[in-house]
Amino acid sequence: MRVLAGTLRQVGHPAADRTAISRVYYAAFHTARTWLAVRGELTTGWSGHGAVWGRFRDLAGTSSDVHRSTYRVITTAGISLHERRKDADYHEVTIGSADVALAFALCDQVIEAVASLPSVDRGSGSAPHVTPRLRASRGAGRCRTGRARWRP
Repeated sequence: MRVLAGTLRQVGHPAADRTAISRVYYAAFHTARTWLAVRGELTTGWSGHGAVWGRFRDLAGTSSDVHRSTYRVITTAGISLHERRKDADYHEVTIGSADVALAFALCDQVIEAVASLPSVDRGSGSAPHVTPRLRASRGAGRCRTGRARWRP
């Protein structure tokens, strides 16, 4: 999604800018949601936008570990990016190149912060490697490129 958004950003058309903001949001959102899912942090069965950013907000507020500030960065950038995505998708607001650049910066903050977190927290301070698994889904588990979809 992030690569497609970069391509759209080069077009320089308002519709492409709106779509680029939406794509970078979803790149950040899916990165954050996948991290929570792998850790078992989405226990309600609902992994919507509010649940994902809300869970990181809860972790930032209740966690006493060294990653508390990282959870705050993810929460703040994720919620801000979500608001920008809603503006781009649903509201008649002017979207300029500065808005697109900010969306990319927020996306990068979320992705880099999530990447800095351990995949699984077993309380020992060191996290074992977690291998993602492929799960069949509708559409024979294939995206438009023909590659298997990655699902936690």
